[in-house]
Amino acid sequence: GMPWARVMHQVEIMRPLPGRMNCLAGEGRQPTAVIDHARTPAELEEVLMTLRGHLHGRLYCVLVGAGGSREDLARVGHALADRLFETTRRRRSQAIREALRLAGPGDIVLIAGAARGRWLQRGEAEVRSLMEEAA
Repeated sequence: GMPWARVMHQVEIMRPLPGRMNCLAGEGRQPTAVIDHARTPAELEEVLMTLRGHLHGRLYCVLVGAGGSREDLARVGHALADRLFETTRRRRSQAIREALRLAGPGDIVLIAGAARGRWLQRGEAEVRSLMEEAA
């Protein structure tokens, strides 16, 4: 056993593929946020199952205007996350803000389907800003 804070620090300094499992460890009473471009039911299931294996609290999923079958993605999210937020790209910040507000230490907030294109480049800064705002 390694302390949770050290595990999360090690995960944060690892460099994932762009758009895959970008982990932003929360400070103090904040949750951990993870950004992933999961856009198919199989990808979303894989990400949620992986996160569930490292979870010490609740798992929130913000599903942002993803491709594929929206209904199938929502079904996976409802089955594997403790709380699912479905949103569009235009309302993404509001949904992320709400999930971060509800989540606490030991919780994970997954932002799925969003990590593509221009948002991939600025998304981490936006999520960090929303995390500070929610603290």
